[in-house]
Amino acid sequence: MSELASELRDYLCEYVSRLEHPVLCPLSGGVDSHSLLFACLETKTPVSAISFMLDGVMSTDYSLARRSARQHNVEFISLILPKDTYTILNDVKSLIRLGCRKKTDIECCFPFKYVAPFSKDFPSVISGYRADVYFGLSKNAAMSGCMKDVNALNAYRAKAFSSPLVQPKVIQKMLDKTGAKYYCPYASDQVRSMFHNRTWVELNKPKQKQPIRSTFQKYFSKTKLKPHSNLQLGDSKISEQFKRLLLDKTINQRSHKSVVGLYNELAKSN
Repeated sequence: MSELASELRDYLCEYVSRLEHPVLCPLSGGVDSHSLLFACLETKTPVSAISFMLDGVMSTDYSLARRSARQHNVEFISLILPKDTYTILNDVKSLIRLGCRKKTDIECCFPFKYVAPFSKDFPSVISGYRADVYFGLSKNAAMSGCMKDVNALNAYRAKAFSSPLVQPKVIQKMLDKTGAKYYCPYASDQVRSMFHNRTWVELNKPKQKQPIRSTFQKYFSKTKLKPHSNLQLGDSKISEQFKRLLLDKTINQRSHKSVVGLYNELAKSN
């Protein structure tokens, strides 16, 4: 285990052990959320997993999360998200009123509107939010030269963290109804310090997000996971479903070509 992986493992174990439990872990098919689940298992912190899919759409994230929970003997809560256009429209308006403006924030916070009611039995909800930033796996990171230049990767991270952390604030507002608290251990200054000056190759070889994979090897080695992808994209079809708002002329009266234009219009009228 590398020095970084060891430091990160100790940090995550200490972090989850301090949480009021039981803990609810929104679980995808990726590395970040699984590291939090495994930290709970390693420290014997009571934890349940929840994952979601659009009604009738079996996503890779949902399928792998359910499989992982069963494999590790963790309670799994299944959540089916609505596809009805007007329900989604009302959810978009609600999220805008809570503080969302950007497309990514709206579509990523959408599932948590339905996760929130389940938090009534869980004082702590824990998320891998912001872990992606450290590894420079986005298209924007690649175009910025992050794969070859550690200074570019440092600058990419700094820019990402200079933006307001909208999603945690909006999700916390939704959790306030149950009294649960939303925790994002990867968004801390302590973790930012750990990853500063770490090169792209150091972090993503031999596999993507190698330091996280190395934190809890006895769990990760037995668990099937998928490569990095954005929550709302890919076969979850969440982003695709939101685009259907454009097809309804009673909603898209100004004939916007992109949901960004529609979101901006809704933000002005809310």
